[in-house]
Amino acid sequence: HTGNSFEPLIRIGHYLVIAIVWLLAIGTPALMLTRNLQHLQERKAVLQKFEHYFENIESSLPKKDAVILSDDPFRLLYLRFHISRTATEANYLYADTASLGNIENLGRLSRENPNFGISTNWAAIPQGASPVLIPVQILSHLQQNHELYYIHGSFGYYFEHFYAEQHGLTHRLLPYADGAWDVPPVTDELVVENTKFWDRAFENAGVPSMTDLAKKEESRTSTNFWGKFNKKLRLKPEADGLTPALASFYSRSLDDWGVSLQRSGRLKEAAVSFQRATNANPANLSARINLLVNERLA
Repeated sequence: HTGNSFEPLIRIGHYLVIAIVWLLAIGTPALMLTRNLQHLQERKAVLQKFEHYFENIESSLPKKDAVILSDDPFRLLYLRFHISRTATEANYLYADTASLGNIENLGRLSRENPNFGISTNWAAIPQGASPVLIPVQILSHLQQNHELYYIHGSFGYYFEHFYAEQHGLTHRLLPYADGAWDVPPVTDELVVENTKFWDRAFENAGVPSMTDLAKKEESRTSTNFWGKFNKKLRLKPEADGLTPALASFYSRSLDDWGVSLQRSGRLKEAAVSFQRATNANPANLSARINLLVNERLA
């Protein structure tokens, strides 16, 4: 009699357990999707900006037969991958500047790019000469028949032989005129070209901003349910590594362009470029100092 009296309770408990299991099976993925959907959408937008960055680089390069230089092997490798997907017959020579002084690496570049004639000038390097002369000599040789492009701003001994002419995110290396040591002022055509490039980049919301990212993170933790939940548990959100990198890349290019404008006496245009650089990356100390100098000169 006692066993029969508990049987309805056991049956109810059995159904209750089944209901809980189904609720967890359906509810847990739904909760995880709700929690991560916004993050996945934001990640997709960041990846699109990452692709757009390399599209901007490609758009500023010659159609073919150029030497592409970079101090950053990752950006150089990804640009090569990006361009290969467009199925264009670009015939570029991709050179990591850190390895240009390595004879073995030059041999590999020569075999992979026979049309550029890299090896023909090795004999011009005096025996026992500084390794610095090797990449300078090679670039001087390549420049005779091919355009040289850095995919970002740079500095060093290359710029004792070449000056950089900025085109969007890229910098074309050109030899100094005989007897000249100063970088020539930017031309009206170059100003128009770069102004159109940067206006278009900002109109398309392709330039990320560290300031906007910080505001977004603050809003997420203060208004979003999962943000508040993570904050209560002292859980840190997953860091966005791409946006700071992209903001830094764009900020440096904007600062470089502002310097070129300011050297040419175009203070108003330079101020716009410096301001954009600091908005993209407030930690860019060079851009902030240049903006202060610009304000004093204006």
